[in-house]
Amino acid sequence: MTSTTLSVALTAAAADNLVQVASATGITGEGTYGQTTIHLMIDNEIVAVRSISSTIATVTRGAMGTPIQSHPVNSKVLVLVPGEVPVPFAPAYLTGVPLFNTLPQTVATATAVTLTAMQMLSGIILQDPVGGVTTTGPTAALLLAEIGARLVNGDVPIGLTFSLLIRNTADAAETITVAAGTGGTVTGGGTMTIAQNNSKLFLVRVTGVGASAAYIIYSVGTFVH
Repeated sequence: MTSTTLSVALTAAAADNLVQVASATGITGEGTYGQTTIHLMIDNEIVAVRSISSTIATVTRGAMGTPIQSHPVNSKVLVLVPGEVPVPFAPAYLTGVPLFNTLPQTVATATAVTLTAMQMLSGIILQDPVGGVTTTGPTAALLLAEIGARLVNGDVPIGLTFSLLIRNTADAAETITVAAGTGGTVTGGGTMTIAQNNSKLFLVRVTGVGASAAYIIYSVGTFVH
């Protein structure tokens, strides 16, 4: 296992995604279809390498469900190749109740908005629309690349499914309509609109990978609060 150190500190922000290291030995970028082959472990955080230029790697923070943290200069950086990436934290159960991580994302907009892949995978979105707005998912290519960055081998299987809860926090009768990005579709059964003071649960399923990246969004049910 190769190691190096941070040349520039990192903040605890997903957008702070440029990792500058003392040595780029063993660090390579993603594959043709967004497959991630190299991960870096900085303290307790794992990041997925997207590309490398000289000694600066562009990464996805908080891969494998690890918490995004701040890291000072000279923090040790482990270069992880396939087979060296730690197994992700397995869901625990207490009296039959599953424990899992979410990273709630707040969205406030008066216009149509396109979710990032990270927002789509956050688990919960709290959205305050101003008037009726359309919220569109990311492209299938971007979504699958983000999913791949969180998997041990970077390979996203057809059929992989995750849930997303969107809560309409509007202060008036303003509606959110959910749509899919390029490569994505929405199921014909079930409404894709979310009224004020309602939450809607969606299941997102991967239906194509590689050059044929695709996903479908299923509307599962509505909750009033």
